[in-house]
Amino acid sequence: VIERMLEMGWLRVIPMEAHPTGIHSAKLYLLDMEALEGDQPEPWELLQGYQPDGVLCYFGAAAIHELTTQEPSFHHIAIGQNPAPRKDVDPTQSMEAPGKPGKPRDPLGTLAFRFQGVPCYTTRRDKNLMPGIQTREYGPRTQLRITTLEQTMLDALWQPLKSGGES
Repeated sequence: VIERMLEMGWLRVIPMEAHPTGIHSAKLYLLDMEALEGDQPEPWELLQGYQPDGVLCYFGAAAIHELTTQEPSFHHIAIGQNPAPRKDVDPTQSMEAPGKPGKPRDPLGTLAFRFQGVPCYTTRRDKNLMPGIQTREYGPRTQLRITTLEQTMLDALWQPLKSGGES
């Protein structure tokens, strides 16, 4: 079915950059019979399609809410999870990825894919720390699940690195 829809022009492959680690990158398609040939989706549309139950947040959400004049250099989609039991952390321990000794953890999250040079990350968030979620219509083909304006502002204070930096 996918091949036939590609032949008819109803479905287009979205060009993605190779994953830097060499693992298989996401393969995404645009199904839009009214889309123009050069019409490219926005990174947040792709993230929402990549993780439909996720919530757009941090720097990308600030851009969508027009809280910044900067073009986002990365985007995030949060996967809500129930709070984990609290455990004491030794401050002398290194910030290594759990279960992978010697491999530093990316503070921005897990790189899902790159689109037009912009990295798109998934991150896990405690559902209790993300109460402000809304659904927005974005053009004729997309509904975005995004943090509210207030939640996005709180996120910028709570996670300034993920929200574009302190500036």
